[in-house]
Amino acid sequence: IGVANAVLDEVEKFSDELETDVERVKGQAYFLRGFYYFYLVNLYAQPYNSFTASEDLGVPLKDFSYIDDRKWRRATVQQVYDQIVSDLQYAVHYLSGKEMKSYYWASANAARSMLSRVYCYIGKWEQAVAVCDTVMNGGYALFDAVANALQTGTSKQAALLFSGTPEMIFTMGCNARNLVFYFPQEGFRVSDDLLDLYEDGDYRKSLSFYNYAGYYRPYTPYVQTGTPPNFTEIGADPYASDVFALRLPEVLLNKAEALVMLDREGEARELLQSLREKRIASDVGTVTESGKELMELVRNERRKELVFQGHRWFDLRRYAVNAKYPFTKEIRHNAYAKAITGTLIYEGYYLLPPYPDNKWVLPIPDFELEENQGELLPNERDESVLY
Repeated sequence: IGVANAVLDEVEKFSDELETDVERVKGQAYFLRGFYYFYLVNLYAQPYNSFTASEDLGVPLKDFSYIDDRKWRRATVQQVYDQIVSDLQYAVHYLSGKEMKSYYWASANAARSMLSRVYCYIGKWEQAVAVCDTVMNGGYALFDAVANALQTGTSKQAALLFSGTPEMIFTMGCNARNLVFYFPQEGFRVSDDLLDLYEDGDYRKSLSFYNYAGYYRPYTPYVQTGTPPNFTEIGADPYASDVFALRLPEVLLNKAEALVMLDREGEARELLQSLREKRIASDVGTVTESGKELMELVRNERRKELVFQGHRWFDLRRYAVNAKYPFTKEIRHNAYAKAITGTLIYEGYYLLPPYPDNKWVLPIPDFELEENQGELLPNERDESVLY
């Protein structure tokens, strides 16, 4: 955020540069600042609730680069989201009509895609549909996992995330899976709760996970076992981020969610059908759900499609405060220790109760509280215990 502020403060000084280059830089900076504030407020504040957002504590808002020794206070969640929306709208404005050299440069459609996500978080359903429509008419296409699997055999494991697919809109950053699921870490695996969502013939399961010693782990671009995906064969670029990627399927699912909330269920069913036909090889069936069951299908497809791409934690928080179709769940994680022999010993479990338990928000770091001498209020939070 600090770097984006510095760029926005300084870019106007380059009056001798081409106007299109200056606008491109401004658009990128607004796009990134909006994204970073989106992450910051979702980590350190309560999810957006239209009834309480104007009172709930968000994060400090700083939109200038010079050093200021004030004691910072937390803006409200509403104020932070207003800033995020404004930044992304400015990004669309400055990036419109600009040609980008690669997926690693944000385009106007990247900003629109991010804006569609934000609109879903704050319940601006009509606006979400409108920006999704613009992106979906932008020349992208769903990767046909079914046809690719039939054509390339074992190379069907070329993950949907990779930027060579026609559905990639923007990607940058690192891959968190390399840190969490690195090969020697015996204790980490994909949950049965997630695996059970995949129907027979759903290629997203084999595109996303591999079986290691009887349990599943996610593919990562750099750490594999057995035969790795053959990226060259399908023309894919493996250097895509699982931390910050914007893809057509998310835009499609954002629109489907908004349509369900607007009671335009027939259109939502058509979108889900089009996605499932590109992912499930046989017995794909016809989407016939309505109401609560249709929203559940949207959320399950989102969970399967965007797995390990940084959505689930935030999604569970916002589902809990959804006015029309609220959903909460508790999360239980078993804990193991590794014996000298190498075997895993069960030690107990950690339990995260359903939202609004206060552990659904991170604590403000102590050094920030001390530095701001009581002006920056903490998040009251109970410590997790091992049962």
